Amino acid sequence: LQQAQEEAAKPQVRGVDEDRDDSAEAAALEIAEAQRRAEMKPVEYEGIGFYGLLDTGGELSEADGVVTSGFYTAEQVGKEFELEAGKRYWLMPMTYTRGVEGKFDLEFFSELPLDVHALSLAEQDALTGTMYQAYAAETLQKAWARRQIRMSIREKDLGSAHQLATLWFSKPYRHNDEGFQDLNFAINALEAAFIQLTGEPDKHGAFFPRMRERLKSRGIKVSDYDMCLPGPQDD
Repeated sequence: LQQAQEEAAKPQVRGVDEDRDDSAEAAALEIAEAQRRAEMKPVEYEGIGFYGLLDTGGELSEADGVVTSGFYTAEQVGKEFELEAGKRYWLMPMTYTRGVEGKFDLEFFSELPLDVHALSLAEQDALTGTMYQAYAAETLQKAWARRQIRMSIREKDLGSAHQLATLWFSKPYRHNDEGFQDLNFAINALEAAFIQLTGEPDKHGAFFPRMRERLKSRGIKVSDYDMCLPGPQDD
């Protein structure tokens, strides 16, 4: 024991690496590498999230949504929620920005056994086919209308150009249903901007409560928007 204590009391000398390059060039390279690491920017993640929808036996609809994780610029997102037993649900991971594609890894934790499987391409088409067809048709129709407007302007037929622009792109009047939908959109945009600036997701649906009730009475789904908030930042 005494010998061990004496050995422990001796100063510890670290060996010198004989192969170490102590030249000025090697030191300059090490300094440059340290500066490069210090200047590296943090990883910027795309906004991601997911929706959970009830399987009603038909095509997917926003009205079938039962849960959402919210969207965050993070490597991963999660949400704890409770589902009714005996029913089928669809889980749809997605990016916040349209057109951004990537692979998702999904993890499920449940108090009860789950039967989970990925949809085939045929199943996906059956759920979303009509929705995409309608969107594609509207896009093509408006592209045709823009082309006709440009042709009418070149031919100096301003009356036809104005008529087409009014028919396809005019804003609705404020006091009809479409006008109230535009009002709901404006409130959502204001509310979402506030949440993104302050990072307070509990404000979702809190702006203009009396107007929200009026919109609900007209059958308009209020606060039907998503937002993308910064995820937790690594030090």
